[in-house]
Amino acid sequence: MAFFTSQKSGGRKKASRGILVSEVIKDKSKSISTVALDASVPDCAKIMTFMKVGVLVVLDENRNLAGMVPERAIAEAIGHDERDMSALTVADIMTKDVTPWTPETDLEDVLETMKEKNVRHVPVMEYNQIAGIISISDILRYCL
Repeated sequence: MAFFTSQKSGGRKKASRGILVSEVIKDKSKSISTVALDASVPDCAKIMTFMKVGVLVVLDENRNLAGMVPERAIAEAIGHDERDMSALTVADIMTKDVTPWTPETDLEDVLETMKEKNVRHVPVMEYNQIAGIISISDILRYCL
């Protein structure tokens, strides 16, 4: 199944409908890197480095999705915040406005949201549980 059509829309190729999130994440690891709301920013950076990931899923005390910490949030905190980084917590820097998707979501909807919100990672939820993360890199790997 081709991801891009040969028809052009506004000079760019348009993504075809019908590709589901489940197709893109089916071969990904089921491991999800998470962090608690009260973790410090340095600890968050250490987890990302150790796990070799660009985003952490933030879980609240009930293990529900509370937000996400992309690597960009850590860089912005270091660049803009005058406080000691060990005093900052994940709750201070995380992205709270997160749109979760299901495996049945059409990939074009995910791409549109990534573009609108300027994000590179989105969570995938199944049965009210975090089932995975889909990244723009995952989408590119699938397409190529």
